[in-house]
Amino acid sequence: MADNPNPAKLVFTEKELASYLGVSYWTVRGWRLQEEDPLPTLGTGRILYRLQTVEEWMRRSESRSIRNRKAGKVV
Repeated sequence: MADNPNPAKLVFTEKELASYLGVSYWTVRGWRLQEEDPLPTLGTGRILYRLQTVEEWMRRSESRSIRNRKAGKVV
């Protein structure tokens, strides 16, 4: 993950989240369109992502990948 340019920032747009994670905007947009986590915050008229939700999703994904590798599953 890239360093958060604003350590107090807790909510990101898709473009900001992509930059923060070091992935393309299209990757983040694809996650949303495929209804994968991290779930965006809606209702504000904008698509926003809470940093805490994204970090929790990343931990779950990492744990799942580690378990699959240990079980010999292709991820």
